[in-house]
Amino acid sequence: MLGRKPRSVANPLESAITTPSERILKECHSLYVDDENGLVKIASSLDVRLLPPRKKIIVMIMGNHSAGKSSFINWVHHM
Repeated sequence: MLGRKPRSVANPLESAITTPSERILKECHSLYVDDENGLVKIASSLDVRLLPPRKKIIVMIMGNHSAGKSSFINWVHHM
């Protein structure tokens, strides 16, 4: 038993105490603040000031008539 690797859990504690919305917001935030390829770093290299999202993200969904925009929103909302 000494040479065995520890098992990873299927549902880590972090996912048990956060809602799907909180996890999505955290993932979006990490896209901005990543040290190597984050959006903030890319923007600063272009002399543009970019701030990561904090509490709320606004999304605009565009599409043709009867393209399924409302169905998509309802599906995401009920996840």
